[in-house]
Amino acid sequence: MVQVGVRVGLLTAILSMVLALLTLVPLVGLALAFFFNGILWVIAGLLLARWRPPGTPAEHLVGVGLLVGLLNALAGGLMSVLLAPVGLFLLGGTYGAVRLLPPALVALYRSMGLSPEAVFSPPGVFLGAGLLCGGQVLLAPLVVALSAAVADRFWGPEAWDLWEETPTMYMLDVER
Repeated sequence: MVQVGVRVGLLTAILSMVLALLTLVPLVGLALAFFFNGILWVIAGLLLARWRPPGTPAEHLVGVGLLVGLLNALAGGLMSVLLAPVGLFLLGGTYGAVRLLPPALVALYRSMGLSPEAVFSPPGVFLGAGLLCGGQVLLAPLVVALSAAVADRFWGPEAWDLWEETPTMYMLDVER
């Protein structure tokens, strides 16, 4: 089960790091990255359930799912934090990012008591990326483990019985 966990964990961690590139999309990048990572977490749980060796207890599947989710979240979240200054630089710095904001969004920030310049400053961008990373670390292990446990019932190796063949499975029942 550990080999399956390592395989799924590395595969989804690499995909999560690639999805972290979505954080470079102006204004909506963090939301897009979090949404697509959520889909990736469910897929990781499905892969764990499908590739689980027959006879492995479901408790092991849930434990490995927690570890796979944690690995996935740390890889994608840390990549988002590392890409935060790159995204700010591509927008032209703090004032370039604020210039791109629609006036209604600037008014919304100001009505909440936030300065748009503070939100899009380097510490503000790091804080946003850090919150994304923290949310992933809290949520990803739970989603991966839950999706693996649910999918194992319907999609695990015991649910398919593909290895047991009956002698008449491929023959016509003809009376002689």
